[in-house]
Amino acid sequence: MEKWPYVVTIDLWPFALRMAANIHNATPGPSGLSPKEIFTQQKARPGRLLDFHTFGCPVFVLDPSLQQGHKISKWRPRSRQAIYLGHSPRHAQTVPIVLSINMGMCPPQYHVDFYDYFTTMQIRETNQLPPEWPTLFQHNKLNVLDGEPEMQEQVT
Repeated sequence: MEKWPYVVTIDLWPFALRMAANIHNATPGPSGLSPKEIFTQQKARPGRLLDFHTFGCPVFVLDPSLQQGHKISKWRPRSRQAIYLGHSPRHAQTVPIVLSINMGMCPPQYHVDFYDYFTTMQIRETNQLPPEWPTLFQHNKLNVLDGEPEMQEQVT
C-alpha cells in the first residue's frame, strides 16, 4: 500500500493473507522440509520460492491476441498493467492471479512481466522522467579512431 496506495487497498487483504499462507507452506523449516511437503509426503520442485513475487507489485500482461500468435496494430498497446495477487490455486504453481486495473477482475494469467521493486510507479506518480534520462539521450561526438594515425589516414 505504501508504494501504490491508490490501487492496492484494504480490499485486497484476503489475497494478501492467502499469499502469506502459501509462502509459509512453501518455506522449508529446520528439517529442510516445508509444511506442504510434510503434509503431502512429496518433495516439492527445487526453486519453488522463486515463483513468489512482491504482493501488489505491478505486472504487465501480454495482449491476448499476441498470446495466441496473432498480429495487432503497431499503435495498439502490447500489454496492460495489472496487480499481482499471488498464485492460482486451480492452475500450475507458476500461474499468477492478477487484478486487472481497468476491469476489476482477477483472472489467472500466463504471459506476465513482474516489477517487484515498483520501478515503473515512480514515473507514473510524478509524471516526470527519471533524472538519468537526459544523459542517456545526449548526443556526444566520439572519435573511435583517435590515437591510431594509420586508421585515420584511411578514413580521410
